[in-house]
Amino acid sequence: MKLYVVRHGDKVKERDWNDSLGILDNGLSELGYRQGLTLASYLLDKDIASVYASRYARTRQTIAEFAARTGIPIQTRAWLDEIDMGDYLREEAPTVRDSMEEEWTRNQREYRDYRYSGGETGYEVFLRIDRMVEELKGEAANAVLVSHEGWIKLFLCRILDLDPGMRFHFRVDTCGIMEAEYGEDGWLVSAFNLRLGAGGTALPAVQ
Repeated sequence: MKLYVVRHGDKVKERDWNDSLGILDNGLSELGYRQGLTLASYLLDKDIASVYASRYARTRQTIAEFAARTGIPIQTRAWLDEIDMGDYLREEAPTVRDSMEEEWTRNQREYRDYRYSGGETGYEVFLRIDRMVEELKGEAANAVLVSHEGWIKLFLCRILDLDPGMRFHFRVDTCGIMEAEYGEDGWLVSAFNLRLGAGGTALPAVQ
């Protein structure tokens, strides 16, 4: 089973609220849609059998072109949702948000796992990742997963058996790709934060 784990494309700056999910749910920008076209070109020859996306609009929009070209349906899964940042994404009072931002920055600097009020920790996202792996093991086929930066960094920590606080060491570009294969000997990560150029060609790694 080989997974192509993709961060969604560039999103608009407006704060669009999704009432059904109770989350901020900004869609793709014009750049994000162009990134989706490039991504589709890259994935076409990868023998993909399944496509999964989080419940956010921008992940489905990112993979929509590939799904349209191949006829593979997009399956939404809550286990791909971004780490829940709780009241930070729900609280509009600037003083409260500023206080949370200061605490979050301190924990990033110290590489510690963290829970916003009303949100979840990296360890709790690990449980979601474990459920995902168990579901996909039964398929044993190549799949695309479109998620978010925090989730992807935690996925890497999980399969490499790292503390979730280590996620603050990594960065994932918009539409960056991780390629990870699961076999008898466990996980093999062959690419992380792979960037695409024109026509869906892979760009050299950033030094």
